Amino acid sequence: MLEELASSSSSLIKENIENPATKDYWVKQCLDLVAAKNASDVKIERLKQRNAELELENRQIRESKVRMQVRVEQEEEYISNMLLKRIQKLKTDKEQLALKYEQEEEFLINDLMRKLTQLEGERDELASRLSKDQSWMVANLLQKIRKLEAEIQSNHKSLEQLRREKVDLENSLEHEQEALFNTLGKRMDSLEAEKRRMQTRLDELEATSNNTTTTTTTNTSAAASADATTSSNENPVEKAN
Repeated sequence: MLEELASSSSSLIKENIENPATKDYWVKQCLDLVAAKNASDVKIERLKQRNAELELENRQIRESKVRMQVRVEQEEEYISNMLLKRIQKLKTDKEQLALKYEQEEEFLINDLMRKLTQLEGERDELASRLSKDQSWMVANLLQKIRKLEAEIQSNHKSLEQLRREKVDLENSLEHEQEALFNTLGKRMDSLEAEKRRMQTRLDELEATSNNTTTTTTTNTSAAASADATTSSNENPVEKAN
């Protein structure tokens, strides 16, 4: 029975195909399907090309990110080394200046003590000769004492000035060190902001690439579904029956 039904269907299909009106219909259907397929192929090819471009751009962004990270690390290391060298130099300069002031202060004190000892010796000598020329010796001694007092006062002022300069220099060194630390902190914040911006850009491009891949898959499925729908449309043979 199935053979008879198949034979009957084949006969009907053959008769309808040989019919000119039916033949034109099928030719038109075939041309429409071919045109739809070609359009789908072109669209799919464009989407594939766009996907390849996005993948290339994504790869370039990743490589740029790696280079940026390397450059940031190198710059951070350079800044750290430079700051450490600067701090070490400031520390060395501070120690040298402190040593210099201590040496100068010690020299001035020793010089004053030597002069004071010398004057005390002269005073004792003058005292022994006081009986011979008391008036002249007293006047001369007073003059030398005044001169010594003036010199001591002057040296005392010099010592005070040196101490003030030492304090000012130490404060200046501390301020400069603090400024260097602040500059480094600002530079590190700027680099971190640039790093976050590059990461955001990379995430956006990855999301765009994923969306494009999903769109390509969806369009391919839609084209296949359209082909199946067109093939299942009712034909003139079934209408004639």
